[in-house]
Amino acid sequence: MYIKLIIIVIFCLTFFALFYAINKNIRGALISLLVFLLGFNVAYNEIIPQSYVLGTVSNYRMFQIHIVDLIMVISVFGGIISLLKQNKQFLFTKISERIPFFKNQFKFGKFLLLLKNNYLIVLVVFSILLQLLMSIFFHKDVVSIMWSARFLLYFVAVLVFKKYFYNSIDDRKTIVIKSVFTGIFPIIGINLIVACFQVILSRSLGLTMLGESPIDKYSTGIALLRISDIYILRGYGFFAHPNILGAFAFFSLLLADVFNSKLLNNVNHRLINIFRLMCFGVILVSFSKIIIFIALLYLIVRMFKINPKIQIYISFLVIVSIYLLPLLYKKIEIQSFELRGLQLSTAFNYLLSSFPQSLLGKGYMGWLLVTAKDPILLPTGAYFLQPLHNTFLLMLIEWGIFSIPFILLIFQKGLWQIKHSGNLGVVFLFCLGMFDHYFITIPIGILIMLVIILGSERSK
Repeated sequence: MYIKLIIIVIFCLTFFALFYAINKNIRGALISLLVFLLGFNVAYNEIIPQSYVLGTVSNYRMFQIHIVDLIMVISVFGGIISLLKQNKQFLFTKISERIPFFKNQFKFGKFLLLLKNNYLIVLVVFSILLQLLMSIFFHKDVVSIMWSARFLLYFVAVLVFKKYFYNSIDDRKTIVIKSVFTGIFPIIGINLIVACFQVILSRSLGLTMLGESPIDKYSTGIALLRISDIYILRGYGFFAHPNILGAFAFFSLLLADVFNSKLLNNVNHRLINIFRLMCFGVILVSFSKIIIFIALLYLIVRMFKINPKIQIYISFLVIVSIYLLPLLYKKIEIQSFELRGLQLSTAFNYLLSSFPQSLLGKGYMGWLLVTAKDPILLPTGAYFLQPLHNTFLLMLIEWGIFSIPFILLIFQKGLWQIKHSGNLGVVFLFCLGMFDHYFITIPIGILIMLVIILGSERSK
């Protein structure tokens, strides 16, 4: 245990020194390191009584402390300290003189203006708090409490970082963006190399210490690509599933546009183009059908500079087409489509049969408790114990009415992007969320979703 910890510490210190040599700045090196560590699925997991569903341990209901959790805690405290340093009037005054400062900062008029400009964000925070209280006093589920607290932590961390970023001077903003690029570039490259070797060797590389899943194409429950009678192991990289790896690479691809526009004189544009190619490479070796399709859509949009409104129509047409595909082509037997169809049937049956109790939700990560009453069997005879593959319907089932403010926030941010920026990160997020669950069931997935949504416009 101690040897593993020492190796991880040496690993982190080595890359911190490397990032410091690149950034020439301790703060920039720390940001780069934290971003870099997001690409490793390192976590402490503990089986608890609530982890068992139908006599089987579910990974989604284990007690977990993830590396992303620690990064978010550091981000909250670091962001708050940085915000206080930005306001030297507060930091360098006597305690007795700080009371007038607070009175000036929190005047009722300012509070009303803040509430008016950010009413949905306030409602979302309030709804998450209510969901947390429901988990404690109504559902009384340790797993639900843990995930609700995690979601709240991530939400606050992203808000604090966003506030710090937009309060910074332009030179400091450039340092932050460059630091993010410096951290995300190597992790995309490393995951590309690892994922390629996993596909070629049809097994993992034994790097479990860094979060690699122990996989091979003969194990049960492993993500495989079937071409005729040939099975190919999909690339996991250091992520928990190929779909998550693909999503991370796709949203890194969207960040490349930010890097390209903000780092005109700080980073060689050839590096950004190499970064884009690596992102596409990672997406391809993940063999995630929906992400590859949306990445191609993104590429077409970029090449032909299609009007944002037309992009919306295309995106929704894609969603409807994929949902209708199993109905239009019944001869196509794709297990993933069939399982998603069964999950949707179970979801709607629960919402209707449990009404009005379903309005209060089943509790965060409570979907598996729903399926336990109406289990889905795989051809192997095992139970299909995975979250509902639709982020927004899953939120509605688990959070109940408390999910409505967050879903409305997604639509508000998406409409803002269409109208003001032409950046369709939220729209792509919505497309992917309609077919998978990792945006609320995997720590890095939650962070990706919140960065895309809360980072879609400037703070008021």
